[in-house]
Amino acid sequence: MGGASNSKSLGRYHYVLFGIQSDINHPENSGTYFEFDDQSNGATNSVQEVSMGDNSVTFKLQGGKSIEIDCDVPIKDWDEFKQGVRTVFGLLTH
Repeated sequence: MGGASNSKSLGRYHYVLFGIQSDINHPENSGTYFEFDDQSNGATNSVQEVSMGDNSVTFKLQGGKSIEIDCDVPIKDWDEFKQGVRTVFGLLTH
């Protein structure tokens, strides 16, 4: 499970949450889970592509929406976040 938020910011609160999900009783719920800002914005296998730059990560979702995360943390934390993205999204990441 991985994620990021701007919870320490004075601005409007946003977050992303992602991970690998396995549900043997409901296989249609298995895969890569991605959620942003509210559980109603969560779905399995909704991310089509992930683009990583030095200071940002963009998740391109089915339906055309994109969610961009900008670096505003120490480099060690940012590197850990990007490694989590690579681990979860694998081949979708470039």
